[in-house]
Amino acid sequence: MADFPAMPFYTDAYLADTTHLTTEEHGAYLLLLFAAWRSPGCSLRDDDAFLARVAKVTPDRWKKRLRPVLAPFWRIQDGIWTQKKQQSVREKLGAISEKRAKAARQAREAKPLALHGAAPANEGATGQQTGPYPKPNTRTKETPPTVPLPGDARVLEEFEVWWQAYPRKIGRKATLEAYQRARDEAEAGQLLAAVQAAAVASKAEGTQDRFIPHPANWLEQRRWQDQAAEVPAAPAEPIELARLAAGALLATQSRARYDALLERVGPGELIRLARHYGDGRDTRDLFMMVERTGKKRHCEV
Repeated sequence: MADFPAMPFYTDAYLADTTHLTTEEHGAYLLLLFAAWRSPGCSLRDDDAFLARVAKVTPDRWKKRLRPVLAPFWRIQDGIWTQKKQQSVREKLGAISEKRAKAARQAREAKPLALHGAAPANEGATGQQTGPYPKPNTRTKETPPTVPLPGDARVLEEFEVWWQAYPRKIGRKATLEAYQRARDEAEAGQLLAAVQAAAVASKAEGTQDRFIPHPANWLEQRRWQDQAAEVPAAPAEPIELARLAAGALLATQSRARYDALLERVGPGELIRLARHYGDGRDTRDLFMMVERTGKKRHCEV
């Protein structure tokens, strides 16, 4: 059995960050998280054959379809995969467990003193106890330590500007703590420019608030680095390129229906139609519009 058999799971935060994943991608991601949680170091080794086995897919499908999508959720360094939020939770649970064990040891050490008649601290001069023997404090419930809020006025001012630019304002205290940690790795200008670009993209795509990541998660996952990414982690197949470029078409449709449309019109035409009809339309209406146009042109040919 693992040291911590129960893994805390923050459902709302998970769904907000993974709404774009397919059913298969969700399943693979969760299997990776479960495997990492059960490992002693709360990590996975960067071995495609091993990761494919964990995700229950073939090595070829892992490399071409799943790894490019799931790798951004992890920190990959020195041949090891770690998930920052998961590691933070694990460390807090470890600290609490250690404090409980220490309190239990102290309670066991104090108990023999009472059994052997050791004089309590509140015993009077006559040798008579003036009150009940004080019991050792065996309370072990601890509040997980929190990162101190930044005290630097300059950082607070920078955060306020960043906070106003973020399109979804939720969890200000947690976001402020995450921002302080992010400032150890990035300049304020870089964080602000990245969030402004993300806000513009969300507005242009008409993304609903519930699908925008929590600001603290955005910082913890180093999403400011997304703007600088130019080369994907692995070559993407034409169907993946079309899916990404066509925006949210796949979000409201089955994969089979989307694949059928893609095969009928081709990736390039699908991208062009999605951009042509996409302005101001709901994603479901947009898909139906593109689908009707694709069928019409297919019949004409």
